[in-house]
Amino acid sequence: MSVYELYKPLRNYLRKFPLLESLGVVRAYIQHLQFKQPFPSDIQVLEDLLNERTHKEKMLYAPEWELDILAKEIILNSPEHAEKTLRLWPAFAGAINRIKDLENNIYGAHRELAQSNILIELFRIIHRQFPWQRLPHTNALLRYFKIFGTAEFAPILKERIGIEAAKLYTIGLLFCGNFITNFGFNLPPRIVIPGITLEDVDCFIRHFSTDMPTLKRLIAEKQSYDQDYAYTFNPLRKYPLIQVNLQGKSAVIAPIPTFLFRRFTEGVYYEICGDNRFPDAFGRSFQNYVGDVLVAANRTKNLTILAEQSYHVGKDRKDSIDWILSDATGDLFIECKTKKLRFEAKIGLASTDVLNADLDKMADFVVQTYKTLIDALNGLYKHWHFKENKPLYLMIVTLEEWFTFGDKILPIIDEAVRQKIIEANIDPAIMEKYPCTICATDDFELAAQVMAKTNIQTLMRKKITGESRRWNLYSLLNSVFKDEISQMRDSLFPEEMKRIHPDIKTNGLSN
Repeated sequence: MSVYELYKPLRNYLRKFPLLESLGVVRAYIQHLQFKQPFPSDIQVLEDLLNERTHKEKMLYAPEWELDILAKEIILNSPEHAEKTLRLWPAFAGAINRIKDLENNIYGAHRELAQSNILIELFRIIHRQFPWQRLPHTNALLRYFKIFGTAEFAPILKERIGIEAAKLYTIGLLFCGNFITNFGFNLPPRIVIPGITLEDVDCFIRHFSTDMPTLKRLIAEKQSYDQDYAYTFNPLRKYPLIQVNLQGKSAVIAPIPTFLFRRFTEGVYYEICGDNRFPDAFGRSFQNYVGDVLVAANRTKNLTILAEQSYHVGKDRKDSIDWILSDATGDLFIECKTKKLRFEAKIGLASTDVLNADLDKMADFVVQTYKTLIDALNGLYKHWHFKENKPLYLMIVTLEEWFTFGDKILPIIDEAVRQKIIEANIDPAIMEKYPCTICATDDFELAAQVMAKTNIQTLMRKKITGESRRWNLYSLLNSVFKDEISQMRDSLFPEEMKRIHPDIKTNGLSN
């Protein structure tokens, strides 16, 4: 039986339920899971699912990644009007059960392929599920504002999106504030915040919304009826706002508000990455951001921070490691990398070519770090000198998560690094003496604060020793340094909120 035949029960079932109302039900479940928002009184929910003691069971029953699929399938299949309703528990449970059955049947039909490519099967499950565990947060908002809110990016944003960074993030926050409690927002809005015009809001809506027929067409074009069904790109991520007629009025809705937050923060990348000015500006801005994190975390001034400097090997000019963090217990070499893992590397089961190519690129980054480390150990750095009895650690910080941990992905990178080091006539023993930690900015921001509260060696020695070598940094921080993390402030850069707008309020837009 083809996967499309397996898909028909879900398609036919969703044809019984009205489009907008059903998306409202999905939104209610998403908001409850992500932000513990109470369900509207007209949505029937089992009491057991509202009990905090059954939170794990609740997540297993209808996790966000299945609600993501349900929203996409409702847009694709549900009519404008229908007699049945997903507001009733048995009806909603029926939709989720059909999604679970479909995924289980697809896995069964392609079991041999999944088992033969267990590496990518595990990797794509991680990339599907783990990002939902990182909720929209002020840290992420201010991180991307600091990166894209520089003078270098101002003309790029103006040309590509039409508004500057401060207005972009102000309007994004206003819409997110509205969609915390409301399913829809009537148009045109009334502007009640200084400096934001109706034209600015229209520009935001144009870039981050589309109408329902267009969204339905885009979903149909992206839809896959094979082993990649659950992993194909949901166009709702690109257009988290949908232009609709709501109770006789023009409006926009946000079925999954988390998608809206990600779209105007990390998603701005896709709006502007095609500009020829982008790569250099992006690299510089991210490197500067990592330095800002170090400075902001170092409130006790226990750490010494050294920025990148040039040096020479013969007549050849080179750049040192991006940042060096030092204290009495050790030195940490930090290299910053903006490269994203390609979408094809996260989802394709039939071939691991893209994933292997991206992991090979990460291996290049590690080898680059070892090469500059060797120069530093040989005394070629002018601003830092090696001390034989002082521990030295290496870290590559990526802007976004690669999930390079565990006993499947990390060994692939290690082996690629080993081969490249041997080809470069470098003793591979350097890998054992100076293991390299790869982490995303989310985790690095926490790690920098932990090191400031404790010291470099306390954290990094635990990270590179024993089983922890294969853990992601976030797991180590939350298992070993819970007390330190509990004492951290909500944001490293609270003053940046005023730079976005001096009087930001979530009620700055009204109908």
